[in-house]
Amino acid sequence: MNNDALEEPVEENVENENANEELTPEQLAAQMKAQKKAKLKLIRKFQQHPINNHASGERLWTKPVDELNKVIHNAVLMRRSGSWVPASPGDGKTSAVIAVTDALEKEFDGEIAIVRLNYVGSHTPTIRGFHIQFLAAAGIADTRGETPALRLRLTNALIDKATAVGDNAVYLFIDEAQQMRDLEMRFLKDLSNELEMEGVQLVTFLFGQNPELSDAVARLKREGGFDLVSRFACREVRLRSYSTLGDFVDLLDKVDQKLDDDGVPYTAFFLPEAFSNGFRLKNEAKRFFAALRGSMNNSEHLGYPARQVFFALQDFLGFQAKHDAPDFKGTRKKWDAAVSEANMRIALEHKRDTPSAQTGFPPPAEDQEQDAQSDVDEDLDETAE
Repeated sequence: MNNDALEEPVEENVENENANEELTPEQLAAQMKAQKKAKLKLIRKFQQHPINNHASGERLWTKPVDELNKVIHNAVLMRRSGSWVPASPGDGKTSAVIAVTDALEKEFDGEIAIVRLNYVGSHTPTIRGFHIQFLAAAGIADTRGETPALRLRLTNALIDKATAVGDNAVYLFIDEAQQMRDLEMRFLKDLSNELEMEGVQLVTFLFGQNPELSDAVARLKREGGFDLVSRFACREVRLRSYSTLGDFVDLLDKVDQKLDDDGVPYTAFFLPEAFSNGFRLKNEAKRFFAALRGSMNNSEHLGYPARQVFFALQDFLGFQAKHDAPDFKGTRKKWDAAVSEANMRIALEHKRDTPSAQTGFPPPAEDQEQDAQSDVDEDLDETAE
């Protein structure tokens, strides 16, 4: 991609300038319109690149997602309900739900009954409204009738989904579960019992934002709702943040290898000359990690949320695209600027002040060794600058 085209008008060579003198005003206007259209096309391509366009549906299979997937995968194989996944805002909860369920669909060749329900709360929630949301998630558009009719329709729809894939289980993934009330949790229990009477098992996974989801589970325990806890929240599975050097080596390596729809590696799209000459984001992991740690002292245990991590990555690639050259390399200063632009410190301050939102892990021994070497490398890099 010619990144200069995003910032500067298209320059014509001398021959074209001479030719322009012979063009009529109408032809010149058409030429300028074509040039503007070409520039806008490049801008749109830049905007819609998967790194910049979260709605593209592309997901990177990162270490935190892989760790979560192993636990979810085992629960699916065992048909064990009750996993609940609390995550701090920005940790990539919704993306993880999509990635894990897509992986299950792929593994089972579509022969698995999965329902993804993104629960939407309201100021005046009703159990009928919850049924309507559930029906929509199950692919049923008919929402006529009172709550008992909706419940029967939903039960039959779930039985049909299980039967259609030759199975007797439905796997329900609820996102934003922290917004569910006790009444809706009791409805899930009733639904689970009704399905079991028909020979179908409901296997649930609750994903929600902390501290709200943890508070909701604790409240159920205190207020006599242990029957609901034992059924729907008996196993806490943390979706952790990025917190080790190894996490960032893995992430940036995946960015280097991931291809866009045109078959171009993500890194090469932004830095084609550098990429062709051997530049890889993976080799920038130490600088990136050092910049993140520098945004707040002793922040590794807090965890660096996926949203801000990807913002920083977007900013680094976006800022440096115009400096593309065969000898391009990153510096700590460039990564510091990207991390600052991503407002990482604001997210870390929330984690610092909210213990249940702290989702980072201490680095394993091998990462500690890499970190020590990283400190040496950074000292050398800063000296060189």
